[in-house]
Amino acid sequence: MLLKKVKKKGSEKKKQKKSEDMHRLTLIIGQLNGVKKMLEDDRPAADIVIQLQAARASVKIMESYFLRKHLRNAVESVFYDQEDPEQQIADFMKLFIRSDV
Repeated sequence: MLLKKVKKKGSEKKKQKKSEDMHRLTLIIGQLNGVKKMLEDDRPAADIVIQLQAARASVKIMESYFLRKHLRNAVESVFYDQEDPEQQIADFMKLFIRSDV
């Protein structure tokens, strides 16, 4: 019974986190739709640049969060699943090098 409760709490937490992630993504999409509207309305370039910078900052924050999540999962798999640490490091570095976080 205790195991079911732990799994249920973990599942609920995962659903809540996914909901938060989707909300962040929706906000970013909203920012980009705002840029589109600004272009359609012939708003000044400086205003558009400010909105693009805000959207880029939001994307970087989300990217950083997912890099941390990936690293945490890789470390856990090395300890709990006996995965090859060198392969986990190589996989993470491929992602990290491609990002500009």
